[in-house]
Amino acid sequence: DRKQWAKANPSYPHRTPAESILRLQRKLAADSFLREGLGLWDETIGVPDPPVMSVERWAALTVESAPSDGAVAYGVKFSPAGDLIALAAAVKPETGPVHVEGIKVAPTADGTRWLVTWLAARSAPVAIDGRAGAGALAVDLRKAGVPVRRVHRVTVDEAIAAATGMVNAVAAGDVTHLDDPALAVDDVIRRPIGKTGGWGFGGRGDADVSLHEAASLARWAVAQRKTARPGSRRVAVPG
Repeated sequence: DRKQWAKANPSYPHRTPAESILRLQRKLAADSFLREGLGLWDETIGVPDPPVMSVERWAALTVESAPSDGAVAYGVKFSPAGDLIALAAAVKPETGPVHVEGIKVAPTADGTRWLVTWLAARSAPVAIDGRAGAGALAVDLRKAGVPVRRVHRVTVDEAIAAATGMVNAVAAGDVTHLDDPALAVDDVIRRPIGKTGGWGFGGRGDADVSLHEAASLARWAVAQRKTARPGSRRVAVPG
């Protein structure tokens, strides 16, 4: 409807001829033309971003309890805004899928002493991501006596691998989790990261998905461990 063109482009048809708009329309997908040609953005036209993981498949991977033994790793994610810090765990049993659990999400305004104390009391490796506080946390963990080999600050490529690895694991049925509303995937969408088209997890609207990012980091970290350690169970959630 060229009357809509005129509403969206005041320069049409005198300065922007129909040929230019038609050329743009041929080059772009329909949703891209709505944005670039008519100024109708997703939130205006009501096109929601789909969840990055199947809600139904995620629900089907729910279990009543974690594996009793296996290799353990932790994931820590500072939210992009820097206001939250999330902690999650992953257990890799000798057989069967990796199990992930969210442990805690806390405001960064509360500090990280609780997290340093909690991680220092355990022997499993931890993967940390987030510009807001990852560096300072790594330093504090080393000061608390945590061996350098146990603390890993993930790279952008590793963060991308962690997110895509979790999505692939869900699709393949190769991960389990408890029935935890904090790990619902309904509002987990793709968030562009890096400069080469990579993506991680983002939240639809104002939803926070830091716990999911931490869980994906924990899963990635435990996958790097070649052998399981019998008896290395995850212990109580910090208060």
